Amino acid sequence: IYGNWKLTETMYDPGDGSGKYIKVKEAKFATFDREGNVKGNAITDLVGYKILDSVTMEVRSNNHSAPFIYRYKLKSSKLELNPPCIEGCGLRFIRVR
Repeated sequence: IYGNWKLTETMYDPGDGSGKYIKVKEAKFATFDREGNVKGNAITDLVGYKILDSVTMEVRSNNHSAPFIYRYKLKSSKLELNPPCIEGCGLRFIRVR
């Protein structure tokens, strides 16, 4: 997932299964560098990450003292992140150069 990503869609389910991905209106970006840092304005509370396996990563936040787990899907130039939400939620990105 190393590189620069543009946020394209977000999803937050209110708890009834009706959540759908919605296109974002303003340009937001995230950069995941090889040293494990996260920068950008798309996920402002994340400061670091560590890949655990092909579907999970540990993330560090400036809002929490303990790390937590995100699920992710990486396909070609698309990245989907699923934070630990009580109800469904997600972020979709496309790779930018």
